[in-house]
Amino acid sequence: MLSLREEMEKEEEKRKRLQLESIIEKTELSPEELWELYPDNYTAWCKKHYYPKLIEYFISVQPRFKEWMHENDVDKDFLLEYGLTNCLSPKKLSKNKYLYVIEVEHELYPSKFLGYKKVNKTEDFLNHPATLKTTRKVISYSDWCVKNRIKVNLLNIQSRSAPHHQSEEVFLADNFKLLKLGGISIPTSGYIGLNKSNQFEFVNLCSINFSGFSNFASQIGIKCSYSTLDHLLCSNTFMVFPNFEFCESID
Repeated sequence: MLSLREEMEKEEEKRKRLQLESIIEKTELSPEELWELYPDNYTAWCKKHYYPKLIEYFISVQPRFKEWMHENDVDKDFLLEYGLTNCLSPKKLSKNKYLYVIEVEHELYPSKFLGYKKVNKTEDFLNHPATLKTTRKVISYSDWCVKNRIKVNLLNIQSRSAPHHQSEEVFLADNFKLLKLGGISIPTSGYIGLNKSNQFEFVNLCSINFSGFSNFASQIGIKCSYSTLDHLLCSNTFMVFPNFEFCESID
């Protein structure tokens, strides 16, 4: 017999699965629909419908992008698996600019990630051995450009439509439109909002309003990179460690 906690987790997984099935084939979603997604579902939708277009934009517009990919044996699948910001942004707080692909062998939670240091060890995690090993190294596109004396601007905003308005759209070079998540009011508690610790990259958050105080502060977080935050408004809002990196904001 399942415990109450296990029953709740089972129901949550069912809601997540049904939500993914309902949206994964849709080529466009409104800002409201995108905010309602579970983080894993948001990432899955972006990997299918948004990030591939973004990668094609980088290949066509960013200087010597294909050369960087070839030199580091990076393909589109690699970028999707390890994250665009992780692969493109400069490595901080280290003279060694290489990133390392770390594979984790674990009975319950096998995974791969990009780390700052080489790791080769075995340790106990949740009563199972976890073996971490470094399989290869790469250098981010930004650091590769510095190394090759190439000027690069990943958030190269060229134009805005309806600026200062809730319907504002933001376009990068070559008329590439950022995914729109702004122009609406987002409560910081409840089903929609930040209680699921969303992570966004290369999105348009212009004219967004984060509102309302939540008692579940430990669950509230937002991590955002290479995005626009013009006319951001926070009213009676509490967030834990919001992180806006490589973003642009007018006010």
